[in-house]
Amino acid sequence: MITGEQAAALIRGAVAEALFDVKQREQAEQLTFTCFQQDSLESSLALINTEHALQATQQVWDAWCRAGLKNCSPNLAPIVQQPEQLQRQVSPSLYQTLVAIMDGKRTLRDLAILMRKDLLVLTQSLMPYIHKGTMGLVAIPDLASPKTSTDSKVGPKAGSDVGSNTGPKSNPAAEPGRSQVNGPNQSAPNQSNPNQPISNQPTGDQPQLLIACVDDSPMDCRLMESILLQSGYQFVGIQDPLQALPILLETKPNLIFLDLVMPIASGYEICAQIRRVSIFKKTPVIILTGNDGIVDRVRAKVVGSSDFLAKPIEAQRILTLLRKYLPLPTSAQKAALS
Repeated sequence: MITGEQAAALIRGAVAEALFDVKQREQAEQLTFTCFQQDSLESSLALINTEHALQATQQVWDAWCRAGLKNCSPNLAPIVQQPEQLQRQVSPSLYQTLVAIMDGKRTLRDLAILMRKDLLVLTQSLMPYIHKGTMGLVAIPDLASPKTSTDSKVGPKAGSDVGSNTGPKSNPAAEPGRSQVNGPNQSAPNQSNPNQPISNQPTGDQPQLLIACVDDSPMDCRLMESILLQSGYQFVGIQDPLQALPILLETKPNLIFLDLVMPIASGYEICAQIRRVSIFKKTPVIILTGNDGIVDRVRAKVVGSSDFLAKPIEAQRILTLLRKYLPLPTSAQKAALS
């Protein structure tokens, strides 16, 4: 569930993006519109002050133009075109980050949200690389409608009731923000495309311990996944906090890492929900946070977390917690922990 204030913020954000796009398109061609009065919203849903929204859009557009970005759409996706040249221009850590996220599948707007940076500041920081040809900007198609199903034989349409855990689903992995379940002998999934089928579970003498990570950061999920798969565990990553509980109920992990700060639903709220489910009463829940304060630690304990881990994510600290809360590891895991 989201509050009225959160819903209003989502609507304002969507309106701001749409108005900006209209403003930018208007510079290239003359636009016309048609008003359908019969489709107008009820007054209780009209959460936007039209005059304020237009003024705010004009201010954002003016700043965008002053930065020399008039012809640069925030709906374009940056991609690294010359990795060798980029590697010579930036530090090794920054290079790894840029190559991982600048893959031509995330728009500038997506990246601003992902990296928690101002859209204008982020775009300006990338322009030198774009002008040199080290990076490029590519157009990507809109996301498919969540009500569209590619298989008419599989029950309700995927995504038709986001956040609901009732009724059959066509494919659990097709839910937004859901990573596939991976075993230790499987390659890491493409985090930029969560709509992949769940991989086959490992067979033979593979460990059956499954670790879940609920974190809206694809980079943190990818890092956690790499650490766990290399250490012989299975992994499931969940980037959409609204889908966390349904997916956890489906996969029943042995231990859960839970990011504290996420949009719409915080780690506190999700932890409290987890503890209300009987099968998760004794499941270890580790809170991840960038703010390692005493207040956060106390509050995390109050809602039922087992432990608290400050970011950045580091392999040895993760494995130490696994050794603390899970049964004795198999031979593969012992090697990783030694």
